[in-house]
Amino acid sequence: MNQKLIRYCFLSICAFCIVNCDALAAKNVKAPSGSPVLHMIAVHEGEPNKDNFDKYCRKATSETKGTPVTEAPRPSSIEMTRISGECVGVNRYREVKVNVSDKSAPLVLALNAYNFVTWIIKADRGVVIKKVILMGYHTQKITGLPNDVPVEAYTYEPSPCPKCWQGNWREDMDYFDAKEPPKELKGISDLPISTFQGRYTGGEFSIYTGMKRN
Repeated sequence: MNQKLIRYCFLSICAFCIVNCDALAAKNVKAPSGSPVLHMIAVHEGEPNKDNFDKYCRKATSETKGTPVTEAPRPSSIEMTRISGECVGVNRYREVKVNVSDKSAPLVLALNAYNFVTWIIKADRGVVIKKVILMGYHTQKITGLPNDVPVEAYTYEPSPCPKCWQGNWREDMDYFDAKEPPKELKGISDLPISTFQGRYTGGEFSIYTGMKRN
């Protein structure tokens, strides 16, 4: 038999096995059951992304002509503004990564930030996230969630996303304290807070089986 044909058949069989083994493994992963467990993470701001620096616009005036972009005043816009055609200013969303490996129960994640944050969810296979609650003042973004996970947003500035439901913001919902969560959370979640992690500037957090609970 032709060597190329033999190699092609071998690779095809290997590919078939890999795909079907993964599918079988996914079916055999037992979903956690029981009452949902609420985990909260709160930051004032996320970590800056070193690969995504701000570019500040400068006004086209004699005082600022020739001023380096990095020394120009920050625009007050939320995301992007053009000032006098000189340059484009970007107000960057800082990032917070949330690694989730707890498979002991269905999870509800409460994520709170005052400043603009993109929450990046990294969940292991078998983790069940029932819902995400976004809280804060400025607009929040979230990525990495399965399409069927609902998101409740309680932010002063709207936080739109495909599965987001915008709730009524209250002043203490953007309250940040690294020692305790906002009091309003218990009222909107109807769940006791199992774990709380708080930092002024935070870039990465983990939720795992066996965490010390409140």
